[in-house]
Amino acid sequence: MTKILVITLWLVTLHSLFVGMGMILFPTDLISYFGITPSEHRFYITQGGVFHLVMAIAYGMAALNVKENSALIKFAIIAKFFSTIFLISYFVFINQFCIVFLSAIGDFGMGLVILLLYRKYKNELEK
Repeated sequence: MTKILVITLWLVTLHSLFVGMGMILFPTDLISYFGITPSEHRFYITQGGVFHLVMAIAYGMAALNVKENSALIKFAIIAKFFSTIFLISYFVFINQFCIVFLSAIGDFGMGLVILLLYRKYKNELEK
């Protein structure tokens, strides 16, 4: 079970790394295609990209040693579920961008998979 949890955490790490790099490096026209209107200086999109890179580091640290970094695994679960709540709220109350809804589904799925795998991992340790 540990191996599957580690692989999942690495996949989530790669997801955050690619999303972060995309937000920082993609041209404005490409970002606009996803329904996101960049500000004049792209500050908030770039800031979101940096945030994703920081999160990728946290997820990667959790994957490096699940036994010693259980707090980071719990943090990953919390982050994914908070992100889901934020994205759904944004979609419902502010703007109905398809990418926002799809991101909410993705974050919920990642958080749920990490949660279920982490619970199995903890149960195996207790046996």
